[in-house]
Amino acid sequence: MALPPLATVTDITDLAPDLVDDLDETQAKRLLGLASALVRGEAHTTWVGEDGKLADVPDGLAELVASVVIRTLKSPDPGVTQQTVGSWSESYARDAASMGVFLLKGEKAFLRQLAPGAGRKAFTIATHGDPGYLR
Repeated sequence: MALPPLATVTDITDLAPDLVDDLDETQAKRLLGLASALVRGEAHTTWVGEDGKLADVPDGLAELVASVVIRTLKSPDPGVTQQTVGSWSESYARDAASMGVFLLKGEKAFLRQLAPGAGRKAFTIATHGDPGYLR
């Protein structure tokens, strides 16, 4: 069963009213699902109760997910590396033109505040071995 998205199409249009007229609702819902999965993966929590509905969603989380989708919707289409309007021109690095859905460093830090332990990994440091093992 797919988990419910952490934000809604209304959250997107509330934060970016300029998208209201041209928003493809099907695309927005799919991007919300993808952004929600990305956020859940980073935070290591689902915010879904036993009934399958959202539960204990922290303040600001819906806005974060909606912002990720808005950034994706407003980014240039994949493959576009330059836009020109009249005498104005803007070029994009090849990577920036095809990034898709992603979290910024500040968004990851925000998620770590919401879900302590998110982003932290356990690891082992070897303190013994045969002579020269560190070479």
